[in-house]
Amino acid sequence: MGFSDWVMALVALIASLFYAFSARDVFDMPAEERSAAWRLHQFWLHFLGSAVGWIAFWFLVLHVKDCLMGPCAPVFTSSDVVLFFLAFVGVTGHLPLAIVGLLFAVTSLLDRLAKSIK
Repeated sequence: MGFSDWVMALVALIASLFYAFSARDVFDMPAEERSAAWRLHQFWLHFLGSAVGWIAFWFLVLHVKDCLMGPCAPVFTSSDVVLFFLAFVGVTGHLPLAIVGLLFAVTSLLDRLAKSIK
């Protein structure tokens, strides 16, 4: 692991800790009258969401870094687009909301489908 990898890992850790400690303020989530378990869950959820975004970003950097300094042009695939989306949403702290929203949407859709079949 080179120096730049350590720097990126440190930035990722600091940013993930920022969202873990500050997500309730950043995303205006009222924490009054919430249990310690809820607060710990929010800490873990937002830390992990940000860390996943930084890991996706790191994979993208690894994919294109040789071509950034050399004569080749980077070739982007559909998985790179997915990684970019995951990285952007995660690094900006929105991955937990996106995942939870997606899960609620799928649950709601399946619930409506089940009611229409009856």
